[in-house]
Amino acid sequence: MSSIEDRKLIEEVLVTYATCLDHKDFDRFQSVFAREARWGSEPKQMFGQPLSGARTIRDTMQGMYSKLPPERQGRHVVSTFLFDEQTETTARTRSYVTVLNVMKGDSPSLVLRGCGVYHDSFIKEDGRWVIAERVFKIDYLV
Repeated sequence: MSSIEDRKLIEEVLVTYATCLDHKDFDRFQSVFAREARWGSEPKQMFGQPLSGARTIRDTMQGMYSKLPPERQGRHVVSTFLFDEQTETTARTRSYVTVLNVMKGDSPSLVLRGCGVYHDSFIKEDGRWVIAERVFKIDYLV
């Protein structure tokens, strides 16, 4: 497979992560992570400490999203993909993320919930590109 094809597959993982969160598809969300993946944030840890393991990441996010009101629809807008490094089995990327909430109801509104940069490390696991580590470097978070 060419590096261009691999880059498209990695970009698809980034978009799948965002789309699955927005649609609360946590089975598919878990599939974008390596079995021993890590998820953290800087400068402050959103969950107190980095999360370890695809199942833990999934369960933590699902727990957080289950507490949100049903009229609140999330939109993770991921853009500006930059590949810092790529080999046949590993890659490191950065991408911008803007998290919006569309508040449904009688008076719909759009709310900026956060923005920052995802710093991701990818590996090929079982022949698929998956996130081995994600660090969300927060610029703004409500």
